[in-house]
Amino acid sequence: MHYGQTRKQNLHPRTLPVRSKKENLIPILLAFQRNFSYLSRDMMQKVAAYVGVPESSVYNIATFYSQFRLEPPGIHRVHVCRGTACHVMGAERLLRNIEKRLGIKAGETTLDNEISLDTINCAGICGLAPTLEVDGKLYTRLNGSSLNRILGKKKR
Repeated sequence: MHYGQTRKQNLHPRTLPVRSKKENLIPILLAFQRNFSYLSRDMMQKVAAYVGVPESSVYNIATFYSQFRLEPPGIHRVHVCRGTACHVMGAERLLRNIEKRLGIKAGETTLDNEISLDTINCAGICGLAPTLEVDGKLYTRLNGSSLNRILGKKKR
């Protein structure tokens, strides 16, 4: 079950953190992202109507900022750090290895909705690069064998 499946995709002014002014569009979208873990087309249409902006404006913002998801995430979420230290220590190689193993690219979810693969700009622990986050747990100083232990049987 996905995070948002148990919640009604319903807009009501008292459920939103801010008033409906245009400058509050991003905080409103962030609130929906927190509650439903992604922004569906229906949600974006309702937000546009609530705030009083064209749907295209909401879509443009949702696709411009990388923290917004337009598809439901997988049950397990894998994030590869792409910060400078992680990059120097092999993050790109790590990412390609995971993509090959799972049969998906960064920003995608496996067909069985089991795993979503994304990148983050910096995990903030550069001295332990390269870094991987799986379901909120950080793994550091990764290599091929440690990746096998972390991902276990998660193959395509």
